[in-house]
Amino acid sequence: MLGIIAAFFAAPWVIVALVVLSASLVVVFRRDGVMLVLILALSFFRTSRLETQQLVLEKPTIVQAKCVEVRVIGKRDFGIFKVENSPAGELENQRILVELPRDVTIHPPVRVTCLIQEKETHSSANFDQEAWFRREGWSLKASLIRLHHLSPLPQSGTRITWQHAHDRISSLRISGFSKRLARALVLGEGRALEKKDREPFARTGTAHVLAVSGLHVGLFYVLLKQLSYSIASLRSRRLLFLFFSGISLFFLARWTGHSPSVVRACLMFFFWECSTQLERDRYSLNGLWLAAFCSLVCVPRWLLSAGFHLSYVAVAAIILGLKSWARERSFSDTHKAGYAIIQVPILAQLGTGPIALYYFKQWPTYFLLTNVLLTPLLPILLFGAWALVILPAGPVLWWLTWLWGESADALYWALSHVAKWPFSSINAEFELHVLLVFGLFAWGLILRARKIAVWLLITAAVLITRIAFWWP
Repeated sequence: MLGIIAAFFAAPWVIVALVVLSASLVVVFRRDGVMLVLILALSFFRTSRLETQQLVLEKPTIVQAKCVEVRVIGKRDFGIFKVENSPAGELENQRILVELPRDVTIHPPVRVTCLIQEKETHSSANFDQEAWFRREGWSLKASLIRLHHLSPLPQSGTRITWQHAHDRISSLRISGFSKRLARALVLGEGRALEKKDREPFARTGTAHVLAVSGLHVGLFYVLLKQLSYSIASLRSRRLLFLFFSGISLFFLARWTGHSPSVVRACLMFFFWECSTQLERDRYSLNGLWLAAFCSLVCVPRWLLSAGFHLSYVAVAAIILGLKSWARERSFSDTHKAGYAIIQVPILAQLGTGPIALYYFKQWPTYFLLTNVLLTPLLPILLFGAWALVILPAGPVLWWLTWLWGESADALYWALSHVAKWPFSSINAEFELHVLLVFGLFAWGLILRARKIAVWLLITAAVLITRIAFWWP
């Protein structure tokens, strides 16, 4: 504790803080303490690579940078540049957001040499642009004045395949909404969805359908599990499934853009399989905590992400709620599945309610009805969208495209009508201090559910110290 307290003071105390904290962990926990010290050292090593500083450009500057992504924000195109070289050196290794002129088109990944000028950021009562930049890891907003040189970079096999899938979906003869939904489900392009696309889903409590989330990863995990049953030997099945499921899950996370919810689900399922292989007792809350710990050590700015908050709180609420709200053992498998379809939306909505009110200012009233009807259809939507990309051209693809597009449009039409029902959503606003009260209450529930609460306290101390050094 002395090390943690000292870490919050001036720079000369940093070395003392680390030495005292490391020695305390080794003395108290011995071998386990050494492991925690290594994790702590890794987290501080990552600090210098992820630190975000708000920079200022006094005059236009020529930079050489790698454009890794182009986003449409509002009605303009913005490039996300990772600066490799700048005259003064203050921008090197920084990620900046650059507004592109209307007559300039960039297809990443490319290396550009250009003249940029700082662009003023705008915040309002409902939107804090500086906080948004911290969440994304950007250190500057600029506009591109002149493009001097542009050279394409070699693309990875994953990127080429991803682009082919994107082009395949764009060429399908379905409505614009159906194309955007397919891109969100297959490619993880949630930003492709327009505001009017999201509104019915947000007002009916089904917004999780619009992006690749833990539920989608779970469907892929179940599919891989079913395929593994074709292997006769139990030991060979376990080893091969651990290997191929790990590769497949982390490939899916990379394919869909490493969103917090997908990374959380992939880590949890991988840890679950590791414990199965080691024949150890499994507790889902332990896997959730370990996934959160690993995620924040590697990408601490996720602590500011609404997706991170909603994903982890929803799963924690489901795990704790199912433990208290037990199902009857006399239920058949069909009854248990139907009962779970009712339990899970209620628990997830109760858990994420305060956070949703804080971020989105609304509470969907008919979430139970829409989720009970939509959950059985989700596997059809997900695997149907993947089939649109995988199947070769022919009559089967034509009929599947028509059926999937009509189904997506019918879903949008139905949810739009439900969203217009009286009292479809309750508009409210949560202040930050009220949200913190709910957070402390949830933290108490987690501590009660744990048999050894000291491990939560130790790992929390590591994360607090980690974030204290990283925070801008």
